[in-house]
Amino acid sequence: MPEDRHLKYRELRKLLSRHNVYEVKHRGKGSHRLFVCDNVEGRKISYPVKCHNEGQEIHSYIVRRIRDTFRIPIEEFYKK
Repeated sequence: MPEDRHLKYRELRKLLSRHNVYEVKHRGKGSHRLFVCDNVEGRKISYPVKCHNEGQEIHSYIVRRIRDTFRIPIEEFYKK
């Protein structure tokens, strides 16, 4: 079974965009950026991610929390 791994912010954004999760520009507090999905059980769900630059590494436990929040199975998330 695959495991979550560290991802660069731009890689995370690319993987999430495949699952209809998008980044809301100019919304969030300070250095946090907001990811939003409209179709999780009929509601809008968001998750803030701290990001100072596009190349910043996001830890695996945060990637797992994001996947759990948006209900994306691990096999589908890393599929190319």
